[in-house]
Amino acid sequence: MTNAFEPTEFAREFQAFLQGVNRLVPPRSSPIRDMLAEHLGAEPGDLPLLSDRLEAAEHPNLQLVLNELVATVGWRVVGLSLGLRQYAAFSLGALATDRMADWGFPSPRPMPVEYVNVPTGPDEELACTQLALFLGSWDDRPVALLVMAGDERSHFESRLTVEVIAAEQTTIRSLLARLRARRSELNVYRGRTLSFSFSPHGRFSLDFLRLPALDRSQVILPEADLAAIEQHTLGIARHTAALRANRRHIKRGLLLYGPPGTGKTLSVMYLRAQMEDRTTVVINGGPGIHGLGQALALARSLQPAMVVFEDVDLVAHERTMPAANTNPLLFELLNEMDGLAED
Repeated sequence: MTNAFEPTEFAREFQAFLQGVNRLVPPRSSPIRDMLAEHLGAEPGDLPLLSDRLEAAEHPNLQLVLNELVATVGWRVVGLSLGLRQYAAFSLGALATDRMADWGFPSPRPMPVEYVNVPTGPDEELACTQLALFLGSWDDRPVALLVMAGDERSHFESRLTVEVIAAEQTTIRSLLARLRARRSELNVYRGRTLSFSFSPHGRFSLDFLRLPALDRSQVILPEADLAAIEQHTLGIARHTAALRANRRHIKRGLLLYGPPGTGKTLSVMYLRAQMEDRTTVVINGGPGIHGLGQALALARSLQPAMVVFEDVDLVAHERTMPAANTNPLLFELLNEMDGLAED
């Protein structure tokens, strides 16, 4: 009696056969591929590769971590032509196997590293790598890391890409985990006042705001109103530890309403000045409302945080109105304020 056909075993054997055939074909020689092979001590096209896709706003946070890496012994940076970003299929894997030749283009060559200044505060900037290879070691093993910032002028998505190649996946995962942890620890947005806006090319960007430092005497409101505002903000902030210890939630919300000039924005400025350790995210009620989810995700990652939604009435209309269920932003806002997600 013959054995039953096993598709999984056949696929495994066929994959091993193809890998054996590939080894019989001499690898292409190109400056970058040869550099990777020499550094990694193996044929780069045979090694595992993992990648992270980051929001463009993470660029300065990533650069701070990269600067730490390059400052350690054995790390170096190799620049690449920014023109490579126009190819949607361009990646570290393409460099490792020199697939550029298949596309009819010359093999990439090392170039000087190109940087772009990215804001890290109202009057601060950081030079950030646009497209480069970082060669070094992690956990005593050689690794190669490609950093590619998206070009917002192109029709491709302008996210930030980080790809790592090494002999072992555990080495790659360890390095990527370290990059994530340090990005959070060094985050340039923590404790700042931020506003979501459109870039000149129609994509959302983060702007740093400088608000005047106001004291209580400069807020002209009825005493009872100002005391209520303080109780639900400054008061909760003072008792955060006790509330958490008793498993009480600390999310609080205030709706400030009234005609222009009655002190709504002034109250926000006062609260921001009194809670200097807070990250404040301002969502403008115009085009900025479409960045609601991104803004709240940013606030959660940088908590303790305060989110200010200007002109919220542009979103929060009466839910029983005709066609009200066609406004997903309203339900996203309500869910974020008091939904099922963790506090």
